[in-house]
Amino acid sequence: MLSIIICSANKELLRQVTKNVERTVGIPFEVVAIENSDGRYGICEAYNAGASQSKYDVLCFMHEDILFHTENWGQNVINTLADLSIGLIGVAGGQAKTRIPEPWWIPAYDFNRIHLIQSFPNGSPSVKELVNPYKEPISDVVTVDGVWFCCRKEIWQQNRFDSETFKEFHFYDLDFAMQVFQAGHRVCVVYDVLIEHISPGSINRSWVENAVKFSKKWRKKLPVGIMKHDAYKWRKMELESCKSLLL
Repeated sequence: MLSIIICSANKELLRQVTKNVERTVGIPFEVVAIENSDGRYGICEAYNAGASQSKYDVLCFMHEDILFHTENWGQNVINTLADLSIGLIGVAGGQAKTRIPEPWWIPAYDFNRIHLIQSFPNGSPSVKELVNPYKEPISDVVTVDGVWFCCRKEIWQQNRFDSETFKEFHFYDLDFAMQVFQAGHRVCVVYDVLIEHISPGSINRSWVENAVKFSKKWRKKLPVGIMKHDAYKWRKMELESCKSLLL
């Protein structure tokens, strides 16, 4: 019932997360791991390959450095995606995206929706992040974080990962979410699946280059949000984004 697609660079992490999934998912599943320890594939290429090999109708794309804390989370995914208005779900995302080459969590914390545990390899205490100010069962967003997201196979077939534009490992998630959103489907953050991300992300030269590619690709559609803002509000958010990137 659930095909889990992983671009794998570490056999031990893959083994750990597979055992964790076995204990927690609660429904029939398969893991389709695209071996990429040598970096031969970009993540878009790997995810398209994995989805092409999958046998189930619901796809879960995820990093291998995560652990699930929710029992029977697979059934929660199936139940949510039974609503055909919903095209994509994740555990973290943003309700607005400006024209600035920024992460999904900028321009403002008020627009973030998050449900995950962030751990750190340096031994710092883990942080449970829950940003759901209106206590919604599900929140509409326009972008999702690539740590974990799920969709029906038909959604991927209609919106394959753009391996021509994004050949590395950044902004594939925002781009996929934007494709799904622009196709008229809801993109959502859910709160009935809790995962732990056991390593933080990083912003490097590759990240910056792909951020620019994303903004150029979608320049005619940006800014975009689930709510309407006037030009002044968007300019203010873009200024906040610039400040955040420079500080």
